[in-house]
Amino acid sequence: MNKSNVKKLTTIAILTAVAICLAIFEQMLPPITAIPGGKLGLANIVTMIALYKFGGGTAIGIAVTRSILGSLLYGGASALPYSLAGALLSSILMVLFYRRAGLSFIGIGVIGGVSHNIAQTIVAAAILQNIYVLTYMPVLMIVAVFAGAFTGFAAIQVTKRLKNP
Repeated sequence: MNKSNVKKLTTIAILTAVAICLAIFEQMLPPITAIPGGKLGLANIVTMIALYKFGGGTAIGIAVTRSILGSLLYGGASALPYSLAGALLSSILMVLFYRRAGLSFIGIGVIGGVSHNIAQTIVAAAILQNIYVLTYMPVLMIVAVFAGAFTGFAAIQVTKRLKNP
């Protein structure tokens, strides 16, 4: 393995660790709103940074790894289906819109937040076997737009300060 591959692998490992730490840290914070399920999604900042530095496959890999390890380390196995569904859908859509639509990270963050909440709400409806859970989705979408814009803005600020790989 050459020096550039080691540097890339090390950077990806660090980004994954930071994403896990941010996810766990966010779980320990008091709710940002009175709306259950409303949160910032700080780990999505790392997903966007990975997308910028390494591309879509790495960004999706970090999001999925963060979801699995974060759930098992802090959220418990019962949180895994929600976290994994949200991470998969949001990271895939962020990659697609970043590549094809040329959106800024603010737009990408909003797409990530909204799609994460959609996936988690659908999983909740399936697990609870209650379609009325979906009526909560519009409220979560409002929170997701603001949270996604915040994480997108944060990703812009971080990527401005990064050195090239």
